[in-house]
Formats: sequence, structure tokens, C-alpha cells
Amino acid sequence: MNYDPETGNVISGADSRTTNNTKIQKGMKISMPYPGIFMSTNKEYVQTYYGDMHDHEALITFAFDPNDITSGNLTDAENEFTVPSATVINFDVINNLDESANQMNEDISDNDVRSFAKHLETQYELQDLWLSNQESRNAIELSSIIVGKENQKSGIGTSVMNDIINFADQHGKIVILDPGLRDSAHGTTSKSRLVKFYKRFGFIENKGRNKDYLFRSAMIRYPQTNESVNEVTIDNREGWGAVPNNAEIDYFGMRVMMKPSMFLKLAAKLGQKPSTEIEQHIKDHGAIGAPYLIIELPDTDDEPAQVVGHDGRNRMIAVMNVEGDDPIETHIFPRGRISRAKHLTPEIKEYLNSGIKTENTGDIVNGPLWNDGVNEAAETYTPPKLKVGDAVLIGKFKNRKAEIKGFDTDDHGQPVLKTTKGDQKLFKPRIPKLDKIDEVLNHVKRKWML
Repeated sequence: MNYDPETGNVISGADSRTTNNTKIQKGMKISMPYPGIFMSTNKEYVQTYYGDMHDHEALITFAFDPNDITSGNLTDAENEFTVPSATVINFDVINNLDESANQMNEDISDNDVRSFAKHLETQYELQDLWLSNQESRNAIELSSIIVGKENQKSGIGTSVMNDIINFADQHGKIVILDPGLRDSAHGTTSKSRLVKFYKRFGFIENKGRNKDYLFRSAMIRYPQTNESVNEVTIDNREGWGAVPNNAEIDYFGMRVMMKPSMFLKLAAKLGQKPSTEIEQHIKDHGAIGAPYLIIELPDTDDEPAQVVGHDGRNRMIAVMNVEGDDPIETHIFPRGRISRAKHLTPEIKEYLNSGIKTENTGDIVNGPLWNDGVNEAAETYTPPKLKVGDAVLIGKFKNRKAEIKGFDTDDHGQPVLKTTKGDQKLFKPRIPKLDKIDEVLNHVKRKWML
């Protein structure tokens, strides 16, 4: 809550924007309109989220009746909940908790963001565009973008979004937003369509495994650099073109690394002009589902297998046009005498990779057809390309900027960044004591032997 040291008042509410000037004292009861007072059981979350929004902050400890909770719950220590009223049991005035946070984005100010928004409004003749600089969280919030009726469906919205994300990337900024509901006056057909629209520009939904508790916004996009353009992001659950079997590839088939040109040679020819929309999606760092081939295995290995189905020719053409003919994750689904991943022995994999028939013509394409470069038990991850002088975001909520001064490795040979904020491990495994893994395994063996 924003604290005024001259009056002793606080301004409370969601993001400290709902005004309720009150002089705080211990024992007093505070009430707020629906949904109520936002709070959390996690002190670190509260301090990190609000700690440097203002020159002064008030950290208030409340007593309340859990039965009065109007939203959220007490089970998630990093989330928030609301109550209509609560009693103050402790009250501390704090300054900004992390002085470095104020220096996090010296190259961009509130005026810079406002001027940029005004420039876009004029350039594209927008009815409204509202961008705000969330400096303490290294983010830009897109609150409103309204294209006039006469200019709707002309590509202006796409152009504006491209300009916004390019501006954000140049300054290393996160972009957050909340897709609006259906509004015919402003050309919004549905929330779900807006979600799909924003995903084209690299936004992800801020929920589930992607949840960033630093933000309440429904969608979030992290800054991306030109160095990441030469990589294809594969998301086998929510990427463009992903199907349910993609997510279950480790049960139904196998992952390989295949060149787009090889995929297009094996699959049936595309009978229409390839989609340029997918190319733009990939250029904007959007994720795609892995293309796949369905391969029919004959009863014996005396004759080659044949491609009998596919999906992803447009994606492969787009990848090749945008990023070249480098291999990307491709899924192979066997049919016939083999229909599960557990039946794909090393001998059968070698047999398939030695050569198969194309889908329509039956011509034999000799192998090797792909590389065995994908971990079949987990999603792939390509480490970022980093160099001395690069800025990285560190801390639990990735809201503090540090500069890379050098590189090192830890006791397990894993990379460590030497930064102005100390050593930062590039990978943080969930197994807490890797050096004792043999001891753990021996313990398990002894237990089962008993």
C-alpha cells in the first residue's frame, strides 16, 4: 500500500490504484468495496510485488475471518486472495526494498512510453492506445488498443502490435495485457479470438505452468533478442498446429530432428499456396506444434515402410523460409505391426531411418532421414546465447537486472554466470543434492532388498 509520510495515510487497493485514504493505526478495521482488500500469506511476494512502486510503502499485517474470502485461497503461498474487511495488527513503513530495482531500466521512462504510444496513435490513426510503464516490474502494460471502424480488418492492429513488441524487445521489457470481452463497438468479436491473436506475437497465457505470480495480467510476453530468431519454439500442447497426439508423442511414437526439406520430400505435395501468416508467427517468436509423419510398417523388414499421413507442411515451409533448412523437432507415429513407442527398438528405428517410401508416389527416399537429437522423455531446451556485457534478469521473480561479467562452471560442470549481482546458475535443477545421488540410489536399493 502506498504510504504518505506527511499525512500518515495509505492509499490501498489493487495495485494501490483504488483510492482509500486512511490513517492506519493498530487495531483499526479496514473495509474495501468488492472484491475487497488484496493480500497474500507470502510476505516476500508482497514486498517484491509492491516494494518499489512508490517512494514509500506500508507493509500491513491483517487479522481476518477466512470464511470471508471473496476470491483466491490460502493454499497457494505465492498467490493473492481478497477479503471485504480486516483488522490491522501490525503496520510497518518501508522504503523501496531493492535500490537496484530503480536502476533497472534507466534507458526508458514513463514519458518515453507515453510518447511512444502517442506516436503510434498518430501514425495509425487509432481511436485509443494506452500503454503504461511498470518500471518496478520491468514491464509495459497494454491496457487499451482501439482501431476505428473504418480501419478495422486492414492489418493495422497487427502493425501496431509488431511495433509495440519491437519497442519492448529493444528495451528488454516484458509486455502484459488482459484480452477484452466481446465488444462490437470496438470490433472485438470474442475473448478467445483475441487470445489467439496475441499468441501470434509471442504472448503466453499467464496460468498453469506458465504462471508468473509477479503479474495478475492474463497474458504475458517476455523480451526476446535477435539472437533467438534463429530458433524454432516447439510447444506440443498450445503451439500452432499442435494436436493431442503431439503431447503424447513419448507414448505413441518418437521424436527426431528432421530438415524441413526432407519432411516436404516425404509428405504429399502441398496443393495450395503456403500460408504467410505462419511465417509471421515464427518471426514473432510464436510457438508451433511439431510437424509429424505417420509411417506404415510392413509385416517384415524386407521392404521399406511408407508414409501414409502427415501434418505440418505449411509449418515446415514457413520454418525453411524464415530460418533455413536446419533440422527441427519432428514426430514419427508408427502404424501397422508397431503402434507404440515401447515397440520401437533400436533395430526398428535404424530400419526406418535407412529409407522409406514417400506418401503419394511411393518413391523410395534413402536415409539417413533424420538425426536422433531429441530427448524422448522431455521437451527440448536450447540455452540462450549469452556474452559478456549482456543484461539478464535475476531473482525469484526475474525483476532485477544484472550485467554478465564472465562465465564459470559449478561442481557439476553446469554453467554459472558471473554478474554484477553475484554468481547466477544458468540451470537450477530441482534435485537439491546432486552430489549425494549415489547415496540416495544405494539407500533405495537397500530398502528394496529388505
